[in-house]
Amino acid sequence: MYMKHNKEERRPIRNFENLTDSAKEYLDMRIDSFKLRVVESLSKLFSKILYVLILIIILAIAVAFTASALSIYIGRLLNSEALGSIITAGGFILLATIVILKRKTLFTDSMVKMFIPLFFENENTTKRENKEEQV
Repeated sequence: MYMKHNKEERRPIRNFENLTDSAKEYLDMRIDSFKLRVVESLSKLFSKILYVLILIIILAIAVAFTASALSIYIGRLLNSEALGSIITAGGFILLATIVILKRKTLFTDSMVKMFIPLFFENENTTKRENKEEQV
């Protein structure tokens, strides 16, 4: 009888140990899942940044050649290369002024819209799937 009573007392302790082991394992899995999501989001972010940088460099080279050609063309039309360069520079100053005035709508808002899906894509997809399963 004594042995039976002793085993019954240990059973809740083992259940509690199993529960704590399961909780630790679940927590470890959640941490690993979080780490994987962060790595995935960061890799997407850095690849997008690299893509944008390469695109900016290529476009900057194209704009430089176009500006040079435009400057020469306007200079020949006006018989003054200096005036052609000044007019081209004025066009760039005007463009820069417009970009500065519209920077919030051009950059901040569009960047937020671009990066939100990068970081919250998996969570939104999971939430949508859970809602669809409940229906």
